[in-house]
Amino acid sequence: MNGSSINTRCPACHTAFNVTNGQLKVADGLVRCGGCLHVFNAQESAESPLAGHANTPKYAATPTPTITEKHAAAPEAPAETLYQKQPIQQRAARQAQQPVQQSSSRLTQLTQQPTQPLTTQQAIKLPLLKHDFESPDETVAESSLSHFISHSLLICLVLLCITQILWFQKDEWIQQEQFRPVYKALYALMDQPLPARRSPDLIINKQLIIQPHKEFADAIRVSILLENTADFSQPFPTLQLIFSDLKGRTTAQRTLTASEYINTQLFPHQLMPSKQPIQIQLDMMAPGLRAVGYQLNLISS
Repeated sequence: MNGSSINTRCPACHTAFNVTNGQLKVADGLVRCGGCLHVFNAQESAESPLAGHANTPKYAATPTPTITEKHAAAPEAPAETLYQKQPIQQRAARQAQQPVQQSSSRLTQLTQQPTQPLTTQQAIKLPLLKHDFESPDETVAESSLSHFISHSLLICLVLLCITQILWFQKDEWIQQEQFRPVYKALYALMDQPLPARRSPDLIINKQLIIQPHKEFADAIRVSILLENTADFSQPFPTLQLIFSDLKGRTTAQRTLTASEYINTQLFPHQLMPSKQPIQIQLDMMAPGLRAVGYQLNLISS
């Protein structure tokens, strides 16, 4: 190396160059690296002759510098000055590559920046994401609760329908033994006694005798023999005695309820025992001379 050149090294890519003093005067010491296109001051990055001799060989500057890789066998390439004349196509190609390298450098800086702490707005928004999702346990619990409510409502509707049917059919079904326990529970809920079973058709009149009263001239005595042929006890019927003339027209009529013709001390609940004949004797006023016929009707009370 002569006295008219210096050894310098690019601070960006650490490529070594040999630059003449004439090249330094053209741009006030500014040179552009031919490897990475970095512009730097060659004098500020100059190396001592011994360091340059130890690391890189000494070459004179040429118009077109080449990159010297970090290998012992590769020769050192001179750097180009900032205002060195170059072909238009070569300079345009390098200028097109420079924005790409600068963008890559900026991207590298962004990726190397330390992670910034979350802002207050971001820290507030993040916990809200928990409300957008439900855990499997919460979903199963809500599903079980909805199924329980729907099943309970369905059962209530079914029970209501059954209760309505039982109530509207009670006059008929309450007389059947298989439904009696159900109606007994319903009447217990209403705090009312369960009505007795009734079957008026199974109460028969075995005897009816009408004769003048022995003690009173304008009175008659009616003797009735009733029997309950059912397998259960049932209320005494209401007695309806009808008198008629020769043409079948009603001349007199008398209706007696159970409390009017039975002894309540013997039958406190006014129920006829099953398959047991009961003699009933009634004294009443005579219906008159026109009454030549009579009829007894047993009415369910």
